Amino acid sequence: MGFKYLYWLIAFFGTAVFYPLLAEEATPTVTPTADQQSFFDDFNKIDPSIWSREDWTYPDDACYQQPAQVTVLDSLLTILVERATVPVQGRKCVAGGLYSNRLFGHGRFTARLRNQLVPGMDSGFFIMSPWQANGWRHQEVDFEFLGKNPSQVQLNVHKYIDHEGTPENGGQLPKLIDLGFDSTKAFHTYCVEWLKDRLNFYVDGKLVRSESRNLPDQELNLRLESFIVNQDNGWGPGWAGTFDPKTLPASVQYDWVKYEPEP
Repeated sequence: MGFKYLYWLIAFFGTAVFYPLLAEEATPTVTPTADQQSFFDDFNKIDPSIWSREDWTYPDDACYQQPAQVTVLDSLLTILVERATVPVQGRKCVAGGLYSNRLFGHGRFTARLRNQLVPGMDSGFFIMSPWQANGWRHQEVDFEFLGKNPSQVQLNVHKYIDHEGTPENGGQLPKLIDLGFDSTKAFHTYCVEWLKDRLNFYVDGKLVRSESRNLPDQELNLRLESFIVNQDNGWGPGWAGTFDPKTLPASVQYDWVKYEPEP
């Protein structure tokens, strides 16, 4: 999600080839500067002391992400993707996202959510290093749901070791998982467990991936987001599906999210 496309999608879909580092990877150490208390939000409201709404766009997003697209009703957080009444910064669609004001370290991040995906759409639940205009070391771990196939989820582990986009182990380690169900039909629980020596991904309590490479070495924000992938960048339709504006509106709904620190 977010500015990751400026780095990892160039590597994944473009002509550049990044080779894994040959040096043995040490177990990263996260400096425990953030508040590591448990966290739970069942979205009775959007608390501005906890969350900030997105208000921006970037080259690979066909939408402008604006605060009004993120709402709460009946204890469900909804991110609505729809056609804009008038274009916003050249974008004909609007979408949205939330990111936590707080930074998190090792622990379990869980969300109960339901997608209403259309082809070309990307919705997600993920943790990512805070964006910085200078010196950003992009690190990200996410569940990414793509409109091309709502019965799959892409699990991503991105790690770049400096603001120049120098990759570790190729920079990104995406893996498509067959869910065994259509994620648009009902709420399901998705969890990433960030331990000192590995990342574990769970769907409805079942382990679906375990990864020991590209472990984050800094504290991360929790993020919720949905948007339409730019259809003119050469890889968008093949990755997320071919978008037809007539399929909008669409959305993703979050019942709750929580964080449990590693013991």
